[in-house]
Amino acid sequence: MYTEHFGLKMLPFENVPDPVFFFDEGEHARIRQRITESLKAGRGLVVVTGSI
Repeated sequence: MYTEHFGLKMLPFENVPDPVFFFDEGEHARIRQRITESLKAGRGLVVVTGSI
């Protein structure tokens, strides 16, 4: 399997998100905070856009 080929200890692409791979630094943390604040304030719809 590709885990052995690339020397991985676990499968990186599963059907269920794994918190081990959660990245919450810099821009990611700032955007998460703004979304959380919008939801707590009852602002309704939040649209997140950006390049891939």
